[in-house]
Amino acid sequence: MMEEVGDSIRRLRLQRNLSQEAVAERSGISFGAYRHLESGEGTSLRSFLAVCRTLGKTDWLRTLPPPMISPMEILKRESRMPRQRASAVRKGGRNG
Repeated sequence: MMEEVGDSIRRLRLQRNLSQEAVAERSGISFGAYRHLESGEGTSLRSFLAVCRTLGKTDWLRTLPPPMISPMEILKRESRMPRQRASAVRKGGRNG
């Protein structure tokens, strides 16, 4: 998958008639980081996002699925919520 992303980045760069050095510089990342991204060797998420912005492809990020929340995280969140209890019914009092 990283190779596919790298190929897509390379095609975009060539369509815009930019050198690897120009994209790296405009993105604020090192040439080596850019070269790794384009060759499919990978780079940091920060570098990838910077290159997407530089090449005008932030719409790619909107196609990603939302992050999955683990069932354990849901249980942790629910355990932080205050418990709700039903009112007690009094024997012989006003409620009964």
